[in-house]
Amino acid sequence: MGVTSESAPVSYEESLFNLLNNAIHIVESAGIPKENYSIEFDSDGIVMEFLGKTFFEPGSVKLTKDSENLVLQIGEELHSEKFKLFYIDVEGHTDDIPIKSKYYPSNWELSSARAIAVVKFLVEQGVPANRLAATGFGEFQPLDARTGEIANRRNRRIEFKLTQR
Repeated sequence: MGVTSESAPVSYEESLFNLLNNAIHIVESAGIPKENYSIEFDSDGIVMEFLGKTFFEPGSVKLTKDSENLVLQIGEELHSEKFKLFYIDVEGHTDDIPIKSKYYPSNWELSSARAIAVVKFLVEQGVPANRLAATGFGEFQPLDARTGEIANRRNRRIEFKLTQR
Protein backbone atom coordinates (compact mmCIF):
# COMPACT_ATOMS: atom_id res chain seq x y z
CA MET A 1 0.00 0.00 0.00
CA GLY A 2 1.59 3.26 -1.16
CA VAL A 3 1.42 6.60 0.53
CA THR A 4 0.31 9.46 -1.64
CA SER A 5 0.99 13.02 -0.82
CA GLU A 6 -1.32 15.77 -1.91
CA SER A 7 -0.38 19.30 -1.11
CA ALA A 8 -3.19 21.11 0.61
CA PRO A 9 -4.12 24.50 -0.77
CA VAL A 10 -2.35 27.32 1.00
CA SER A 11 -4.63 29.66 2.96
CA TYR A 12 -4.75 33.38 2.27
CA GLU A 13 -3.16 34.04 5.66
CA GLU A 14 -0.30 31.64 4.92
CA SER A 15 0.21 33.20 1.48
CA LEU A 16 0.24 36.64 3.11
CA PHE A 17 2.87 35.58 5.63
CA ASN A 18 5.01 33.92 2.91
CA LEU A 19 4.78 36.99 0.69
CA LEU A 20 5.78 39.27 3.57
CA ASN A 21 8.86 37.16 4.29
CA ASN A 22 9.78 36.95 0.60
CA ALA A 23 9.36 40.72 0.17
CA ILE A 24 11.61 41.43 3.15
CA HIS A 25 14.24 39.06 1.73
CA ILE A 26 14.06 40.72 -1.72
CA VAL A 27 14.46 44.23 -0.28
CA GLU A 28 17.30 43.21 2.06
CA SER A 29 19.06 41.43 -0.84
CA ALA A 30 18.73 44.60 -2.93
CA GLY A 31 20.74 46.44 -0.26
CA ILE A 32 18.15 49.09 0.47
CA PRO A 33 18.91 50.65 3.86
CA LYS A 34 16.31 49.85 6.53
CA GLU A 35 15.59 53.53 7.09
CA ASN A 36 14.40 53.80 3.45
CA TYR A 37 11.61 51.22 3.60
CA SER A 38 9.05 49.45 5.73
CA ILE A 39 7.13 46.25 5.05
CA GLU A 40 4.32 45.27 7.37
CA PHE A 41 0.83 43.85 7.67
CA ASP A 42 -2.19 46.11 7.84
CA SER A 43 -5.89 45.24 8.13
CA ASP A 44 -6.19 44.55 4.38
CA GLY A 45 -2.92 42.80 3.56
CA ILE A 46 0.68 43.96 3.21
CA VAL A 47 1.99 47.51 2.84
CA MET A 48 5.47 48.04 1.41
CA GLU A 49 6.66 51.66 1.73
CA PHE A 50 9.74 52.97 -0.03
CA LEU A 51 11.02 56.50 0.46
CA GLY A 52 11.06 58.51 -2.75
CA LYS A 53 14.84 58.68 -3.17
CA THR A 54 14.85 54.89 -3.36
CA PHE A 55 12.76 55.00 -6.54
CA PHE A 56 13.08 58.40 -8.26
CA GLU A 57 15.30 61.42 -8.61
CA PRO A 58 13.62 64.68 -7.46
CA GLY A 59 10.95 65.85 -9.93
CA SER A 60 11.39 62.75 -12.10
CA VAL A 61 9.20 59.76 -12.96
CA LYS A 62 12.04 57.66 -14.35
CA LEU A 63 12.80 54.70 -12.09
CA THR A 64 16.36 54.58 -10.81
CA LYS A 65 18.43 51.54 -11.76
CA ASP A 66 18.22 50.21 -8.19
CA SER A 67 14.44 50.60 -8.14
CA GLU A 68 14.11 48.86 -11.52
CA ASN A 69 15.99 45.86 -10.11
CA LEU A 70 13.85 45.87 -6.98
CA VAL A 71 10.55 46.15 -8.90
CA LEU A 72 11.73 43.42 -11.27
CA GLN A 73 12.26 41.04 -8.34
CA ILE A 74 8.99 42.02 -6.67
CA GLY A 75 7.22 41.55 -10.01
CA GLU A 76 8.69 38.09 -10.48
CA GLU A 77 7.49 37.13 -7.01
CA LEU A 78 3.99 38.52 -7.56
CA HIS A 79 3.77 36.80 -10.95
CA SER A 80 4.48 33.38 -9.44
CA GLU A 81 1.58 30.96 -9.15
CA LYS A 82 1.48 30.98 -5.36
CA PHE A 83 0.85 34.74 -5.17
CA LYS A 84 -1.63 35.19 -8.04
CA LEU A 85 -4.46 35.86 -5.60
CA PHE A 86 -2.96 39.24 -4.64
CA TYR A 87 -3.88 42.56 -6.18
CA ILE A 88 -1.34 45.37 -6.15
CA ASP A 89 -2.21 49.02 -5.68
CA VAL A 90 0.83 51.24 -6.27
CA GLU A 91 0.47 54.61 -4.56
CA GLY A 92 2.55 57.70 -5.24
CA HIS A 93 2.97 60.34 -2.51
CA THR A 94 4.88 63.63 -2.46
CA ASP A 95 5.90 66.25 0.07
CA ASP A 96 4.02 69.55 0.27
CA ILE A 97 6.61 71.64 -1.56
CA PRO A 98 4.83 72.97 -4.66
CA ILE A 99 6.17 71.75 -8.00
CA LYS A 100 5.78 73.73 -11.18
CA SER A 101 7.22 71.98 -14.17
CA LYS A 102 6.31 71.74 -17.80
CA TYR A 103 5.19 68.13 -17.36
CA TYR A 104 3.82 68.13 -13.81
CA PRO A 105 1.92 71.27 -12.84
CA SER A 106 1.26 69.92 -9.34
CA ASN A 107 2.38 67.24 -6.91
CA TRP A 108 -0.80 65.34 -7.70
CA GLU A 109 0.25 64.86 -11.31
CA LEU A 110 3.80 63.96 -10.26
CA SER A 111 2.65 61.36 -7.71
CA SER A 112 0.21 59.85 -10.21
CA ALA A 113 2.86 59.67 -12.94
CA ARG A 114 5.26 57.94 -10.55
CA ALA A 115 2.68 55.34 -9.55
CA ILE A 116 1.87 54.76 -13.22
CA ALA A 117 5.59 54.37 -14.06
CA VAL A 118 5.90 51.59 -11.45
CA VAL A 119 2.72 49.87 -12.68
CA LYS A 120 3.86 50.01 -16.31
CA PHE A 121 7.19 48.48 -15.32
CA LEU A 122 5.39 45.65 -13.48
CA VAL A 123 3.24 45.02 -16.57
CA GLU A 124 6.41 44.88 -18.70
CA GLN A 125 7.69 42.21 -16.30
CA GLY A 126 4.59 40.08 -16.87
CA VAL A 127 2.34 41.00 -13.95
CA PRO A 128 -1.20 41.06 -15.40
CA ALA A 129 -2.59 44.57 -15.66
CA ASN A 130 -5.92 43.43 -14.22
CA ARG A 131 -4.16 42.84 -10.88
CA LEU A 132 -2.69 46.35 -10.75
CA ALA A 133 -3.84 49.87 -9.93
CA ALA A 134 -1.97 53.18 -9.81
CA THR A 135 -3.06 55.97 -7.50
CA GLY A 136 -1.51 59.38 -6.92
CA PHE A 137 -2.16 61.20 -3.67
CA GLY A 138 0.17 64.17 -4.05
CA GLU A 139 0.85 65.73 -0.66
CA PHE A 140 -2.61 64.90 0.72
CA GLN A 141 -1.79 61.75 2.76
CA PRO A 142 1.42 62.59 4.61
CA LEU A 143 3.08 60.14 6.97
CA ASP A 144 4.56 63.06 8.87
CA ALA A 145 2.42 66.19 9.28
CA ARG A 146 5.32 68.29 10.56
CA THR A 147 7.19 70.74 8.36
CA GLY A 148 10.84 70.55 7.42
CA GLU A 149 13.21 68.29 5.52
CA ILE A 150 12.81 65.22 7.75
CA ALA A 151 9.03 65.27 7.27
CA ASN A 152 9.42 65.93 3.54
CA ARG A 153 11.75 62.92 3.14
CA ARG A 154 9.24 60.65 4.90
CA ASN A 155 6.32 61.93 2.84
CA ARG A 156 7.99 61.41 -0.57
CA ARG A 157 7.32 57.73 -1.12
CA ILE A 158 5.92 54.88 -3.18
CA GLU A 159 3.68 52.34 -1.49
CA PHE A 160 2.70 48.88 -2.67
CA LYS A 161 -0.55 47.69 -1.08
CA LEU A 162 -1.05 43.97 -1.58
CA THR A 163 -4.57 42.73 -0.94
CA GLN A 164 -6.88 39.87 -1.81
CA ARG A 165 -9.74 42.12 -3.07
